[in-house]
Amino acid sequence: MKFVFDFDGVMTDQTEEATRVKEIFIQKLKDGCGFEGGRVDAMLEQAFSELKRTPQAHGWIHKGRISAYANEDLFMENMGLANCLKKFADDGGNDFSKARENLKNTDTPNFQTLSLTSYEQMVQETKQDKMKPVDPKMAPLFRKILDAGHAITVVSNSSTSRIIDLLNKEGLEPADFETDPTATFRVRGDARKFDLGDEPHTFTVDTYTVETSRPNFEKIIREEKPNVAIGDVFTLDLSVPIHLARLEPETFGGMHVILREQRYTPDWSKNFMLTSKEENANLHVINDLDRIAEIALN
Repeated sequence: MKFVFDFDGVMTDQTEEATRVKEIFIQKLKDGCGFEGGRVDAMLEQAFSELKRTPQAHGWIHKGRISAYANEDLFMENMGLANCLKKFADDGGNDFSKARENLKNTDTPNFQTLSLTSYEQMVQETKQDKMKPVDPKMAPLFRKILDAGHAITVVSNSSTSRIIDLLNKEGLEPADFETDPTATFRVRGDARKFDLGDEPHTFTVDTYTVETSRPNFEKIIREEKPNVAIGDVFTLDLSVPIHLARLEPETFGGMHVILREQRYTPDWSKNFMLTSKEENANLHVINDLDRIAEIALN
């Protein structure tokens, strides 16, 4: 049996890391935009209010389309914040436009670069053990799956080195897919699940349009042919496995597709996983990693 796991939010609690990214972002924004703190706070309050009011309109933007929504996890909220600030600046918001103009004179010349560098700083802090995000149930679960003779591939937008470093600290020894593509336990980082194809292909969940045109991630799923796919972000992690089970049931039918519920999981994705009657995929919602073994190994 083949398991494909996402990393952040599935094997980790991302709360501390995502909160740290937000803290770094806000401080860098205040340092670089040339405004006093209260003025920046007012801009951020407006942006957060907009994210909460219309989450369907904000998130991780790729090729002018929303690849993942701002309310799907805390990292997506941070991405959504940067893109919301950009939208307000594009629309002619006076303070937002001036802040963006002032950022051009810094080493983070726009809101998106500011968000990316904030994330990268957090990654380095985690590497230095300033944060320990890994779920303590992850290592025992992985050992149980591997000892039973099954294969695990961790497929994530995070870098392979970040994931291997954190797994090694848990006493696990995964291989890098690039150097050992046939290893029973391997990591495929930098998966670019957010990377959308040129032509949209979508389905609707509640009031959200979910893109399934994700050529890089689809290629990975086709190569891995998992029996079980686990993720916490519906758009990035689960839409392609569900799409392929619908499209090619002879190859992907019967797959277990599992949403790892977290405190931030939106109702729209959870409700879809709980109520949708997929003919060719078995949908599950879990909030405890132990449930994965119960579902897939029993």
